[in-house]
Amino acid sequence: MKKQTSVAVTFDDAIKARLDAYCELNDIDAQAVITEAVATFLKSQAPEINQLISGYVAMGQINTEISHAFSACESEAYAHIR
Repeated sequence: MKKQTSVAVTFDDAIKARLDAYCELNDIDAQAVITEAVATFLKSQAPEINQLISGYVAMGQINTEISHAFSACESEAYAHIR
């Protein structure tokens, strides 16, 4: 069984009424509907999230290269400060 974590969710009265009506009509728990809705939303956002992750990974590699390129210059500067 997957580990579950609880969070507080607040709806306005109109959305809560629609959720309650849907759950009653379909004999389903509101928690299941909310979980499925969030999972579907996150899945729809996956391409953008994956693109952001890829960008951050690429920038990390570029930043490492820049750091290595300037490390000799920094070492020389520290030698002159002391």
